[in-house]
Amino acid sequence: FEGVACVAFHPRFPENRKYYVKYHVRNQGSHFSPVIVERQATPDLLHDAGVPSRRVLQIHQNTDLHWGGMIAFGPDGYLYIGAGDAGPQEDPEGHGQDLKVLNGSILRIDVDRQDGGRPYAIPELNPFRYAAPPIRPEIWASGFRNPWRFSFDPATGDLWVADIGQNLFEEVSIARAGENHGWNVYEGFMKFSEQHRRDGEKYTPPVFSYRREYGVSVTGGYVYRGRRNPSYQGAYLFGDFESKRLWALTQADRQLIKVRQIGESPQRIASFGLDHDGELLLVGYEGTIYRLELDGSDFHTVPMLQARVNLLRNGLPAAARVSITGRDDLPYAPDAVPLRKTAAGESYFYADRVFEAKVPRGRSRLTFHGGLETIPQAAVIDAGADTELTVRLQSWIDLAERGWYSGDSHVHLHTGGPISVTVADALVAASAEGVNFVNLCVSNVEGDDIRDSELITGKPHPASTDRHLLVFGEEMRSMIYGHMQFFGITKLVEPQYTGFDNTPFSVDFPANYQMAAEAVRQGAVVTYAHPMFTGQPFPFDDDLARPNGAARELPIDAILGVAHAVDIMSYNSDEPLSTELWYKLLNCGIKLAACVGTDALLDRSTDPPGGDRVYVKIAGPFSMESWLAGLKSGRTFVTNGPVPLLEVNGQGAGETIRLPSAGKVQVAATVESYVPFDQVELIVNGEVVVHTAVPAEGTSGVKLARVAVELPIERSSWIALRVRGPADRQVFDG
Repeated sequence: FEGVACVAFHPRFPENRKYYVKYHVRNQGSHFSPVIVERQATPDLLHDAGVPSRRVLQIHQNTDLHWGGMIAFGPDGYLYIGAGDAGPQEDPEGHGQDLKVLNGSILRIDVDRQDGGRPYAIPELNPFRYAAPPIRPEIWASGFRNPWRFSFDPATGDLWVADIGQNLFEEVSIARAGENHGWNVYEGFMKFSEQHRRDGEKYTPPVFSYRREYGVSVTGGYVYRGRRNPSYQGAYLFGDFESKRLWALTQADRQLIKVRQIGESPQRIASFGLDHDGELLLVGYEGTIYRLELDGSDFHTVPMLQARVNLLRNGLPAAARVSITGRDDLPYAPDAVPLRKTAAGESYFYADRVFEAKVPRGRSRLTFHGGLETIPQAAVIDAGADTELTVRLQSWIDLAERGWYSGDSHVHLHTGGPISVTVADALVAASAEGVNFVNLCVSNVEGDDIRDSELITGKPHPASTDRHLLVFGEEMRSMIYGHMQFFGITKLVEPQYTGFDNTPFSVDFPANYQMAAEAVRQGAVVTYAHPMFTGQPFPFDDDLARPNGAARELPIDAILGVAHAVDIMSYNSDEPLSTELWYKLLNCGIKLAACVGTDALLDRSTDPPGGDRVYVKIAGPFSMESWLAGLKSGRTFVTNGPVPLLEVNGQGAGETIRLPSAGKVQVAATVESYVPFDQVELIVNGEVVVHTAVPAEGTSGVKLARVAVELPIERSSWIALRVRGPADRQVFDG
């Protein structure tokens, strides 16, 4: 079998040894279609008998999307089949509303009989059993997008269907014969499209729907009818594949009574199962089967208290990145505030000045972060009533006082993600992370969907403050030549992308130079994004036509003067490989500034902006112009924690020292850090010439290391300072 999705055992399996497998086969083209076959077990019921399969049903489709997944025998003895809408995204052909195709429906067939030339029969009470062709009589209920898992309540016979959503909502429904559950006219409770609405059609809403900030792919479970925890009796337990959250809900007449999160899975949730006692099992995507232990919880009683937290810095209201973990080890956030998650799995939200959150009564842990220059704070709420707390954020260093201002070249505001954000939210994030300059990149999402281009003005957005500048720039994306960020452009440089299939700019033309030159004409500074990826052959793939976002054209554009910097650090790149590429370009005499672009997405759960960052030494007051001038001149350092400062003959980063002949230079390096580091290296022309191991003792608090040496210089050279350290929970992209 290829791509097995589900197995169902015949109700009389001990006698007839029949079981059914849903898997995928290739069509005559390149796409897969779901197939259901009948197999037979050996007499001891422990192995497959090895006899040929009997093909029961194939559901043809023309994309590799939304196959559905579940098959199960109902209490009536018939086989129920979950069929997805077969794509493409958003179901433009309206399969979910088309009774002439099997897609987008729950099907019901009788595998014990055959009629009408089919290898199965149509149950007498199927709602479309006697409908005129071409309506498909197999359809039992319609209007589904991708019903990956469904189950029957053994006590009531209700069919619970978890349907994976499109852009905004996941949904849980109780389906009944002949009903239309709405897709793609509705997504969850909200209208989605009028294109395939039928006059007079009645649409059945879900019991429960949740926004994608809580998860992006619902996995259906079971109604609890076990004995170990009576408080869950009759509650439907389910989860989300991606967020790994587990919920339980109760309903009456398909109206939601109560829903609460009851846990989080160690692995992404692929499926659920039941043991012989009706207790739930969870199938992890990585291959582990877990038993849900409900003994220590009570579904009906979760006493909550209100926590009010005031955030201050230097006695003034401040913003912060906050994590709250309740006594149940679950994350919490204020109402209507999106809960995000880092790549390491830590949940967080942004708060400005003051916030209120409901947390379980008892001990809750809170952490507060203010970016690389701020000392992380921790607090514990252990109270039996509503409480108030004031947190005073403290900096361990203030680099702006020394003329260094931080920035992130690559942050996206709107990418079609599930979190609703505005420019004001971007300002809160920048303030909370202590990032002074944020380049909010306009780019296509997928295809020709370009967002926020009207906000490009060549000036800081009016929401900016004197300490935090939000400037809309551009990420120019070529699938062959690499991605670039433009700082300070006055209007969108077009084409904004090249080489994206099925778009107006599907060809790999023009080369990046044309767009970079136009950006420079507008007065922009240009940097190349995520120049090298993990596992990528150095410097580039042999197959130059294979799509790749690496900086393939960077050397040429730098030589031609239209690329000024390169992002040495990014959440999406390999820093050692990217640094090696930079070293090679410097060795060729190409002076490129070191920059950073995290590629953080503010409308999705990612690591935060500024977890990696570039610091720029500016001349005069902080402004967009002074920051970009400092970046272009190379007065920068990049970091995700330590602060490395380098002087050669009294000159700082980005400066040029002219010697009359070969000789020696005085090098002074200082490293300050609140996170651990254990190595300090001086690099000359790509080679380590000084390596200093830093003792691990006394790693708490601020750590300081100094290196002062005299280096011989015999030819044209460049000198850099590099700091390394161990992984640390405070460090992103480490």
